[in-house]
Amino acid sequence: MKAETGKNQTGICHGGTEHPVRRSRNQGRLGESEAGWREREWEAAVAVIEARVMKPKTILPHGRGVADFLAQHGDKVTGVVSGYDRLRLQGTLRALYVPEIFENYLWRAGVWFKNYTEHVKEVSEALCDSAKEIARSAGTALRHLRSAATRKEELIAQRLLEQPQDEGLVAVLSVVEPCRTWKMRGNYQTKRLEPRLEFSTCRHLYFYFIDEQFGLMHLRLQTWFPFLVHICLNGREWLCRQLRREGIAYDRADNCLPWIEDVPRAQALLDAQGKTRWQNYLPKLIERFHPNHQRLHDIVPIDYYWTVAESEYATDIMFRDRASPPGALSLACAPRDQKFWHQGRDAFPRPSTRW
Repeated sequence: MKAETGKNQTGICHGGTEHPVRRSRNQGRLGESEAGWREREWEAAVAVIEARVMKPKTILPHGRGVADFLAQHGDKVTGVVSGYDRLRLQGTLRALYVPEIFENYLWRAGVWFKNYTEHVKEVSEALCDSAKEIARSAGTALRHLRSAATRKEELIAQRLLEQPQDEGLVAVLSVVEPCRTWKMRGNYQTKRLEPRLEFSTCRHLYFYFIDEQFGLMHLRLQTWFPFLVHICLNGREWLCRQLRREGIAYDRADNCLPWIEDVPRAQALLDAQGKTRWQNYLPKLIERFHPNHQRLHDIVPIDYYWTVAESEYATDIMFRDRASPPGALSLACAPRDQKFWHQGRDAFPRPSTRW
């Protein structure tokens, strides 16, 4: 299941931000100082963003696939749990996707349009220097990856295999990846430079760490404006930590739970995950891994706006023994928009099916 905010019908800002009406540079400024009209434009643009209500996309129901399967094979099943599999949260400085506000930031920071490229490089280097210091404090080093195709999860898994740890920073990675960022382009009609939001590539920082509550997760930080942030975590890893804290035994194979001692309690814990108050947790991660955000905030008071960029919802079906799962699981019981498969029966301590 995926729910992601993106371009809307009324504007072009990432995350559904609507553009305020753009003013001409020579329109109605007689008798008003430059600082005065820039301040008014700033307040008006921020008011438009804060007043706008984000409308979530309609999410279709899952259908009766699981219920139909249990009706046919329920006598072989010992338990069923459903909840978050993988979750990707997105932090956006929405106001910085608005040209007027971005121009206002440059004016407040004392950056001329012609010097913007140098300013971006300075800010990016400052972010990388902070990442190096964070890594050094944790007893590791910033590692640059030559290719965006490198499987980062495999590197982290190998790192934890060689140096096991239960909590704290695991690694800090750097890699050049696609992004949306501001570029200064010449306008042939006005004969002026102006900022344009374009697709490009820039360095991204990955902070992999083991959280006491959520387990292994990572934060991805774009080092060029407007500093998009992604935070990725695993719902099953999260559940396993919840079960351990409550003393509930379970078996785990990859990202599937073939057996849980207390299935109803496990389902209750998964249901509670959907009620997490993220606003109490995510800003702390920004303070920890993006300390330079405070400098930006001192210039323009903008905080990150959080949305669910991508979510995966999975169902684990637990069987009594290895002989219980049907030899060929029929796809007839599943809706066309769902996949139904049996994960490596011989690899599990107890057989389990993943929906």
